[in-house]
Amino acid sequence: MNLLHIAEGWYKSKIHADKESILLSKKRLKECIKCPHAVDKSFLKFINGKSVNEKTKACKLCGCPIVEKSLVNEEQCKIGKWKK
Repeated sequence: MNLLHIAEGWYKSKIHADKESILLSKKRLKECIKCPHAVDKSFLKFINGKSVNEKTKACKLCGCPIVEKSLVNEEQCKIGKWKK
């Protein structure tokens, strides 16, 4: 995941995601829920100027937070579970 995709994913998950991104994310997350590589993980996030340690699901293979990654159209599952 590149830095622009990371920023886009965080923005869409916390501030605003368009309808198309939300639908895409829901479709992708259906695959992730069943995946053994989806693990619980904590991420340090900065929200409203404060650091917050947030627990979420992440991909064990790439380390990305699943919800945020699923919102970015250009992102792909490392093992090909997300079909276009």
